[in-house]
Amino acid sequence: MLLVFFQVEFLLVGATFLAYSGTGRLGPLNLFDQAFLGYGVVTGFAQAWSIFHGLRPISNYFLLGGTLILAIIKWRGFVDSLRLGVGITLFRSALVLAPIGLASAYNALTADYCYDDALYHLLSVRWIAEYGSVPGLANLHGRLGFNSSLVALAGIFSVPFGVHIGREFVNGATTLLVAGVLSQGLRVENWRDLNASRNLYAFGLLIFVVTLVLSPCLSSPQPDVSAAAVAIAVAWYFFAAVNFSGGGDQFGANQLLLCVSASVAALELKLSYIGLGAATILVVVSIAVRRRLPFRQICLCLLFGLIILVPWICCGYITSGCPFFPSDFGRLNFDWAVPRQLVSFERDAAFAWARAPGLSPMEVLGNWKWLTPWSARILGDPSVVKPLLAGAFGLLLLLSRLLVRPPPLIERRWFVLLVPSSIGLLFWFLTAPDPRFAQATLWVFALNLLLLPFCGTDAWTRRLSIFCTFALAVAALFDAGVGCERLMREKKKLPNFVQRQDELTARSADSGLTVWIPKNTNTPGDAQLIATPPDRFNSRLELRGSNLRDGFRIGSPRS
Repeated sequence: MLLVFFQVEFLLVGATFLAYSGTGRLGPLNLFDQAFLGYGVVTGFAQAWSIFHGLRPISNYFLLGGTLILAIIKWRGFVDSLRLGVGITLFRSALVLAPIGLASAYNALTADYCYDDALYHLLSVRWIAEYGSVPGLANLHGRLGFNSSLVALAGIFSVPFGVHIGREFVNGATTLLVAGVLSQGLRVENWRDLNASRNLYAFGLLIFVVTLVLSPCLSSPQPDVSAAAVAIAVAWYFFAAVNFSGGGDQFGANQLLLCVSASVAALELKLSYIGLGAATILVVVSIAVRRRLPFRQICLCLLFGLIILVPWICCGYITSGCPFFPSDFGRLNFDWAVPRQLVSFERDAAFAWARAPGLSPMEVLGNWKWLTPWSARILGDPSVVKPLLAGAFGLLLLLSRLLVRPPPLIERRWFVLLVPSSIGLLFWFLTAPDPRFAQATLWVFALNLLLLPFCGTDAWTRRLSIFCTFALAVAALFDAGVGCERLMREKKKLPNFVQRQDELTARSADSGLTVWIPKNTNTPGDAQLIATPPDRFNSRLELRGSNLRDGFRIGSPRS
């Protein structure tokens, strides 16, 4: 019921936004697309609220109450949005959400033992729920400056259910929403059509989302899951834009709006998707210009993306002084801003770990010695192996089809699908090339290669697409079997189990501020708010005012 409640909240906010913003005139949107726009608005609202106050105890009450009042005031526009959405929503296709929703709800009750949760994810949600975006929070613990919008979303979900529930269900709510968006690409009658590429692409993306639903990290506020799910939505909306960019199709501003909102949401969740998101926006805007979309409509879509992006940038400036922490790009010299050398320390630590875990940045960065062991390591990772096999199969099939006479006619526009995912992978490789930072980009790139042989309109394309879909279904069933076996084995609880709290010891900074440090590990958990790993303790840390809401800064060194 909690997951259903969150989907309804997204839909109400999205439909109300469409009624007031004028974007509803850009084209009809099904209920899941409206809910996805609501997802962006809810996330932006949570981040904006956190600038001024903690998300508890009233933020979600204010959002829901305000939404209902606004919907009543402009009830005709609100009802029209929902009525049009109902008219074009494929409810038969949405039946696939029943097992996915049950699995997501079941998985959310399992133990919260995901990597990095006790290191900083649990603390991040507590800080924003109780105090909002705190100035200089990254001075206390550098990783608390990693500005993921999932933290704000989990914080607003904690109203009125509590912080534990917000942390536990935020990934499930996101993945279920994306599964609903993809369900609208599944048309049973399309399997008999000559052009079945839409069905195949939606199904290929959906089976990846199913693996996220069954992930051990779904029951935690670990942003990798939601970021990957929203990146999949980026790929789907971009596919729709390319699909509607042909000479005989009608490209509408609604495709542009959805692409922009999904791209912004993805990069807000995880900076590793900034290459994919930025490239998608640039390409889809160029498609809109080429198809002579009215300039006002293009600006309106970009304005929506900017509106939900500004609160996220402000939160970054507040918590660290940097909009893209741990990068110092755009850093402003506030008194609470993290010193440049500490920003560089966090950036280098992340980049080095992604290349060669266990080695220091000095051993890894500035040379290419890490490349060979890195290649061997990722080739044993299932999140790399499966896309590699799918992409290789697609290339071989494409080459073999091009050798037959007559070769299939594949329009050049379909090769545009490869552009955002290629740029996303390049950005990932040059920054933090660990597979979990680009699991969605890897799969999208491989699926784009796999799709190319099926973009023709001949009978062989139809037969091959059915065979390929069957092969993907077999692979998905294997993954689902493994995931369901884990779900049956693990214990369930509401709120779920959180990993054991490590013993903490108190240390005093030069200012007299007490900071809690884990005694035997590197994970502070969430028993104490003012806590940090031993290697991040800074004796010059001090409060900026009389309470925690005033934030932290690094004081001048003692003479």
